[in-house]
Amino acid sequence: VIYGADATGGVVNFITRDDFVGLEIGSQYKYIDGSDGDYGLSVLGGIGNDSVNFMWSAEWDHRSRLETEDRDFTNRVPYGVNPSPWSALTNMASWLPRGTRPASYTAGAIGTAPDREFGSAVAGLQRDFTPTDCNAVGGVYNPNGVTTGIPACMYNYISYYNLVEENDIYRGYAQLNADVTDNMKFHFDASYGQVMSPQVFGSPAQPVIRGPGISTGATYQFYAPATNPYASAFLDQQQALGLISPTARANTQGLSALTYRAFAHGGNPFLGEGNGFGVPSKVDNQIWRVSGGLKGTLGDWAARSATSAMTSTSRTTSRLATSPSPTSSVSACRTPFPASAARTAL
Repeated sequence: VIYGADATGGVVNFITRDDFVGLEIGSQYKYIDGSDGDYGLSVLGGIGNDSVNFMWSAEWDHRSRLETEDRDFTNRVPYGVNPSPWSALTNMASWLPRGTRPASYTAGAIGTAPDREFGSAVAGLQRDFTPTDCNAVGGVYNPNGVTTGIPACMYNYISYYNLVEENDIYRGYAQLNADVTDNMKFHFDASYGQVMSPQVFGSPAQPVIRGPGISTGATYQFYAPATNPYASAFLDQQQALGLISPTARANTQGLSALTYRAFAHGGNPFLGEGNGFGVPSKVDNQIWRVSGGLKGTLGDWAARSATSAMTSTSRTTSRLATSPSPTSSVSACRTPFPASAARTAL
């Protein structure tokens, strides 16, 4: 019997039968709409007589992946009804044009820590998205998404998770019961369980909450010099649209992102191995247990002696999606790059 969400926690309970003799083979299948179903095999064997019995069993259960897109209640609830699975930390960002970058960082010399690291601002925040761009990639434009007055293209990360992950559960059990004397019985059992999920999907990338910038927190951690071709094209575009003055454009030596996530809209196409656009982890939990003992009477005294040993291992292997280098961190700009290509390229 397996308990727990998706049964990846490794809790394995055995319901045993005593003094079984014979052989039983079983199988089961459960149809689930949207997945390949749940199925398994089992075998139980036993030999013995009135004074001794040896029984063993082996089982395998498989749960198939069920994606959130296959259930209306998970991914078709509008943002206005349930904003919980939406995040303002995305790969569509607001960038602050900065002037000459200081030759070295001097604590407390001028302005804020980002000013001292990247240079003082020469214009207001420049967004690399519009409401139209945001809608095109399935986002929701929130004029106060980052904070009051600073918009964000909210992205829904729930589609990158699965309701049920692919999961294999293996169980093995053996026990020996024997009469030592008419008044003394011996018992020994050994059990093994393994819960394994090759891929447990999560978000396409985690938001940057610290570094690589010197300042603490999630803001202004990335910098792209104005010589970066993407940064240069973005600044030229903003000037053409009248969103930054020619003087400010000429004085801009680089851009720093207010907030940033390497992968969000469009997902992460690199780590899912064709099974999804989030970042998967591998879970492998195993447990061994052996026990034995004597139970009976010695003369007028009841006697009982038992010992047991158990060991378990739990391994979770994660693949982390890191942020791009600062020289490529504005490659999500609007035109001249197609919106879909620009979003998924990050």
